[in-house]
Amino acid sequence: MSDSELLYDVNLQQLPAEYLQATWRVVDQRAGKDPEADWSDATHLELGSHALHLQGKTIPSLTGSWTIERSSLLGQPYLALELPHSNTQALITRFRRSSDGRRRLLKLYFRSGLELELTHP
Repeated sequence: MSDSELLYDVNLQQLPAEYLQATWRVVDQRAGKDPEADWSDATHLELGSHALHLQGKTIPSLTGSWTIERSSLLGQPYLALELPHSNTQALITRFRRSSDGRRRLLKLYFRSGLELELTHP
């Protein structure tokens, strides 16, 4: 296995927003007790410099905005996600990347209990 195929954990307290800017594909999800409809239907998520585009199986493409914020107590990063009809937050529970940065893995945990695992590319 080459070094570019291995994924390394990134210290979440030092995670820069630039690492999140990519087109992500949902590879796994676990629904919580009352998951947000738009997010539980997601297949792709594109994070630009501050804009987001969400695509789903049955929903039309949605455009919104996002920021990375940190818990004041632990410094744990989370995403503040704004869509036309809803605002939510998702805790970043894991971020991994290859040494060259081309491959990345992102795990998000929403307040509703929904968990999304996303990969780039």
